[in-house]
Amino acid sequence: MATNLDMDCLRTLVEIADSGSFAAAGARVGRSLPAVSQQVERLSAQAGARLFQRDGRRMVLTAPGERLLSYARRILETNDAAVGALGAFDVTGTVRLGAAQDVADAGLPDVLRRFAASHPGVRLEVRVDNSRPLIEAVDDGSLDLALTLRTADARNWLSLTREPMVWIGHHAFAVPGTHPLPLAIFPGACTYREAALTALDAGGIDWEIVYESPSLSGLRAAVSAGLAVTVRTTRLAGAGLRVLDGGDGLPDLPHLEFGLLLARANPAAAVERLAAAFTEAFAVGSPTQAVSPAIGQ
Repeated sequence: MATNLDMDCLRTLVEIADSGSFAAAGARVGRSLPAVSQQVERLSAQAGARLFQRDGRRMVLTAPGERLLSYARRILETNDAAVGALGAFDVTGTVRLGAAQDVADAGLPDVLRRFAASHPGVRLEVRVDNSRPLIEAVDDGSLDLALTLRTADARNWLSLTREPMVWIGHHAFAVPGTHPLPLAIFPGACTYREAALTALDAGGIDWEIVYESPSLSGLRAAVSAGLAVTVRTTRLAGAGLRVLDGGDGLPDLPHLEFGLLLARANPAAAVERLAAAFTEAFAVGSPTQAVSPAIGQ
């Protein structure tokens, strides 16, 4: 008969590795130091191998211990995901979400599809717009949260990613040497517009706005036709469009920070779950925490 590993003991093993000591792990799992030691002994018996050995005044993971630690992380991840998925059926309500145009086309549909499947009791209302109107909507309470650019006075902010602004043009576009640089850009107050014009003026480059559109699809159409260049993130590149850089004679641009702006510091459960879904989606591909094999008691 196969041996069933104790889930609580596995969680303690992971906490020991992450915290760096038996005592710190005990504080995290709510157990005394002797109780933690007993859990390690029980897990060693279940695994049929010693998990720690003494190295001077320190305890270090043995080879079987390191191998079990890798499995323990995966087992606990699956367990916690299952518990979370089952608990999601108890979450109900309506979430009013705003999304900036730059991120609405890239990744947003996948996140919303997975969230809707795992939270059938939650109704989603989505508004795609420019960042500034979305921020105002969060401030006045007509949206519960918005995936948007960060502003200097952002409250209840959850940072997700930081990306550079870039110049984007048709793959065959050549920056004119003697004529003003043709621009396709949003009308009115816009972070990208302000960054582009400021950079061009600082670099002494003549420019001319030849195409204005309130939609990202409108800008993409103008750039795809070779009529102008625009400033966005690299999300807009591809499909015949390329990032222009210093080799094209264009100035550098600043970075942008994307994140979630929440209307309340303590949001409803459904809003909190959706925010967690975005955090998880943007964290995919990030480096995992390195674990030192040296463990103190």
